[in-house]
Amino acid sequence: MVICIAIGNALRGDDGVARYALSLIPSSDRMRLMEVFQLTPELACEIATADVVFFLDADASAAEVALAPIETHAGNGSPLVHSMSPAELVAVARRLYAFAGQALLCRIPAKQFGFGEELTLEAKAAARSAASMIAEYAAWTGQTPEAKSHSNSTRDASAG
Repeated sequence: MVICIAIGNALRGDDGVARYALSLIPSSDRMRLMEVFQLTPELACEIATADVVFFLDADASAAEVALAPIETHAGNGSPLVHSMSPAELVAVARRLYAFAGQALLCRIPAKQFGFGEELTLEAKAAARSAASMIAEYAAWTGQTPEAKSHSNSTRDASAG
């Protein structure tokens, strides 16, 4: 199962870009799409059974869409807080629920965080790129082991 979690407030301009990107990701029976204002400890149980979890978030410092693994450290994560970072949430899911999946953060460039629901044109373009990147990655990770080995052997045969 693949879980995509869009973080942000759609009433604060580009802060809602992750929600927009989420709306562009094709749904399937192997994909769960979630929208949240912030990450909370209760989500640890939700992500525990996933093979891959994508956290989508607006990032004022990002120049382009970036997808990176989330690094967790043994000291991260306290279930006694009301808001967490993706790394803290993943650490709690690993510690409490034995989450063994892959966790990735998708940083989506955003510039305007004023009041209003309108996204900038740049944020919309970045959201389309993020949705495409996640859909492609999720499709690849959703293949069965046989399909993966077949696509690898096809690539190996064409390389030779």
